[in-house]
Amino acid sequence: MKRNRLESYEWLRSDVQESQDTQASSSQKDSHGLSDKTMVSVRKFLMVVFLNALCPVNVIYQKCGFSVELGNRIKNQSIAKALVEETRVQLESGRGKSFNCLFLTDSGHAFIDVPKDVLKGHGGTLHQLFQQHLSLELKARDLPSKIEFMHEGKAVDLGLRFKGLLCALEVVVSTVHLEHQNLIKDIEAGFDRVYFIAKDARVKKQVEKTIQTQCDENMQRKARVGFMFDFIKEVERSNTE
Repeated sequence: MKRNRLESYEWLRSDVQESQDTQASSSQKDSHGLSDKTMVSVRKFLMVVFLNALCPVNVIYQKCGFSVELGNRIKNQSIAKALVEETRVQLESGRGKSFNCLFLTDSGHAFIDVPKDVLKGHGGTLHQLFQQHLSLELKARDLPSKIEFMHEGKAVDLGLRFKGLLCALEVVVSTVHLEHQNLIKDIEAGFDRVYFIAKDARVKKQVEKTIQTQCDENMQRKARVGFMFDFIKEVERSNTE
């Protein structure tokens, strides 16, 4: 059964023992200079952000029951206290498909007493969230994948078999200009195809440019660059063939 693309990460609740109410009234290790009333709202806000990865900011406000004015105030305070970061992402092709989302910093995790290592994968929090989200979307379509899959000594962000091919999914959240090296290493390790999942249009464009200028035609043919749901749609089309 297909999942809602903005469905919250309910699976994480089993790893989070304390409820939002308990956390709101728990002993305060670090108030970050916030009043008691504001702390309750901030804790609620951070927990909703944590449980609703890669959701638009306005959806976070709705799930918190905040007005836009209150949501913006709590969000800005959380950013100022380095509890969350805000970034722009795009999960599928098309005009107007990008949006701002939030994710917790290490300090944000500590603020709501949720260990950072509850998220699987390597890299920063945003990178891990993309890995986790991809894995869940694929699992929902009966296509199991493995985060940090290892093959012939080379680890990839996600590994799976698709259309009879051993495929690597590499998440790219910044323009570091090194993805051609990842492509070459993945192919040399025995992966048949490498899908680069870009955070946004700017990253996608840079990955495409890097591969086109740094890799030969044979390598280029084995690479695909797109957004998360571009790949998911390809999986869905394959399932109907």
